[in-house]
Amino acid sequence: MAARAERLGDTGPSAPKNWDGHLGLNSTGDSESIHGYFTGGFLVGEEETPGAALLWASLRDDVAAFNQRSAPKGEGLRVLLNFLFRWFGVEIAHIEVGENPYELGQVSDLQRTPYRREHFGFLDGVSQPFVYLGPGMLFDPPPGGGTPGPNRTWAPVAPGEIYLSEKDEDDCVQLAPINSVLRKGATYVVFRKLEQNVPEFRAYLARHHPRDAEAQTKLASEFVGRWPNGAPLVRAPDRELDFGPQPQEAINDFLYAADDPKGMKCPHSAHIRRTNPRDIGGTNDVRRHRILRRSIAYGGPLLPEGSLGDGRSAACFSSLSIRASTSSSNSFSPGGSIPANSWVRRD
Repeated sequence: MAARAERLGDTGPSAPKNWDGHLGLNSTGDSESIHGYFTGGFLVGEEETPGAALLWASLRDDVAAFNQRSAPKGEGLRVLLNFLFRWFGVEIAHIEVGENPYELGQVSDLQRTPYRREHFGFLDGVSQPFVYLGPGMLFDPPPGGGTPGPNRTWAPVAPGEIYLSEKDEDDCVQLAPINSVLRKGATYVVFRKLEQNVPEFRAYLARHHPRDAEAQTKLASEFVGRWPNGAPLVRAPDRELDFGPQPQEAINDFLYAADDPKGMKCPHSAHIRRTNPRDIGGTNDVRRHRILRRSIAYGGPLLPEGSLGDGRSAACFSSLSIRASTSSSNSFSPGGSIPANSWVRRD
């Protein structure tokens, strides 16, 4: 990824030399290869148990030491962990710890939020492309999960938009890699680590709407295109609406050209308009450039509501994206008029 850094806009503070651990450049200025990726899950303390947050903090410190190879503690951890994994023929080069977002209560206990949200405070994991997997599919695509059809119906995304060996939306099949065995049921996986500067984001909102929390929330929602609970501005332009205990389908049941053609409800520059234009932007923009993605927060507890922090702490998330082709690398959401570079740094 370091070789494509400039093309992706990873320059200045986001340049590879500033990336964490093995993800960036080594002491000689070269990028190092990582040949595999695997995940695992485990419980760190019990929810709402005193001291659980301290266990998370200790784990984050250990991982940071592991990734900073020059630190004595990190070197010891690397020797120990790689001694265990050598029996599988694997060397652990880098570790990332993801956390289910939580707030700090009293005595360092964990308090879960009503819904899974990222550090800017918005509902996370709202929608994914719905991929056609053959005639045996038992249900239709949910709203927002495919390509808009007549009468507010949705068609699934062609499997070739995700899998190299299948036909894409243009009825074409990828010819790379040359070895067909490598294409069979395969796809490309991209791992991106981002840093969200929550204090700066909140300060920006406060500068534009001093002492008006409701106006700040509305401005933040206009950046995203949704209210913090996931309610879309197209369906709830004036206030945050509750779509029930299982709102996933309801909060994705909307169109732009049909429901908000002039952007009077959801601004044209909103994040969700750019990442999934639905029934606007031309047929090709809607059918293509789709990815399966999964993000997970890291870096500590959520910043308390209304707090600007200490001006240094930043909350973060990492993203795992899956897509069959790379044609969307220069046309995805980093464009547009929102000054996001001051809030998000790519690691």
